[in-house]
Amino acid sequence: MLDNTFPCAGWVIYIDYYRSIPEGTAYFGIWRQVGDMVFVLKHRLSLQPDAIGKHRVYLPKAFRVSRGDIIGIHYSTIHPVSSGVIPFALFGDQNIEQTDLHMTLNTKLYDEDIEVGTRLNLKDADGGVQRKAFALRANIVYKDPDTGLPGNTTLFYHRHN
Repeated sequence: MLDNTFPCAGWVIYIDYYRSIPEGTAYFGIWRQVGDMVFVLKHRLSLQPDAIGKHRVYLPKAFRVSRGDIIGIHYSTIHPVSSGVIPFALFGDQNIEQTDLHMTLNTKLYDEDIEVGTRLNLKDADGGVQRKAFALRANIVYKDPDTGLPGNTTLFYHRHN
């Protein structure tokens, strides 16, 4: 979601998401833009097969994010059904306004092609850009979870009804 960035630095401690199918694995990633349409994968978490419905996944170690980082979702070539794990809404869907949607880059990028630290030039992405809202939310704190220094908690999310 290229225009839905983290508003400041912090630590992602858990994610909430809605799963639309029980089979398949989705991958939640934090990407940092380092150039004109050039991104580096900073963190990655697999969302394993589970029941349809709402899920909360606590990260084993908080993901450090910087202002401007973005969330990405990708899938595996091994499980072709996986691309429907996390549902999304488009303009015109029930209760969705244009302001609820974010520029999403669609490309043939699979988990087998990347790892944390992978640098990708997406200028020539083959799937184009589409405005979407995913059923996914990253929950961040503005303090170091290891030191326990005080801070505020807020949400960074992609709305889905």
